[in-house]
Amino acid sequence: MRKILFVLLIAGLVFTVSACTPEEEAPIEEDSAPEYQTIGTETTGALAFLMTNGTGLVITEMAIKDALAPAYPAGLIEADTFIETNETVRVFFTPPADVATPDETVTDSAADGDDERAINTLYNFLFTFEDGSTMELYAVGLDVLDEFTVRYDGEVLFIEYVDPETNETVNTKEAAHAHRAALEAEALAAAEAAAAAEAAASSTYTAPAVENVAPAPGGAATQEVEVCLDGDNAPAVNF
Repeated sequence: MRKILFVLLIAGLVFTVSACTPEEEAPIEEDSAPEYQTIGTETTGALAFLMTNGTGLVITEMAIKDALAPAYPAGLIEADTFIETNETVRVFFTPPADVATPDETVTDSAADGDDERAINTLYNFLFTFEDGSTMELYAVGLDVLDEFTVRYDGEVLFIEYVDPETNETVNTKEAAHAHRAALEAEALAAAEAAAAAEAAASSTYTAPAVENVAPAPGGAATQEVEVCLDGDNAPAVNF
């Protein structure tokens, strides 16, 4: 009888210990950071930013330059690589060593006073699309923007981003249209100046000089006459 009671007691203790032992909780998996396609090469001094293609077109090539530089360098997108519509990519761009020093300052009004942020350089983008067409995006402050979306309204490219101070979505559409209008006006003025210079050059004609000819016996001497056409095409006679 004692042996039976002893066995029952031991079994009860084992059950009690098993019941009180907490079960191991499964580890909670943290949300992993989204993976983005990488454009460009990460180097010391490279500007890094996230760019979303909101143009509605597939981007096949992209080059970036200082807005004051005369020409674009080689593109950043490798062969057989594309930026699909609505795709976000991580871009690394290393500015050339001779990039201009800070040339513009933006002052934002804040509750505690004026907050001045220096924009080191503004950058232009040259995009090539799947259909072979190209378009430029002007004056992007990569020194103060780390994420933005490129938009296309059928006429110009512009960017859309969240202002870190107001948390509001803003865009550069109006500025992009103003910049395009300024470029068109500049091109028109240059064309008109070239046309005026060409017209002025072709409106003046100088006849070749005529040598004096010895007079015939009993005749009058021949004078050299130079005929010019002035700007109004009216003949001017010089003796």
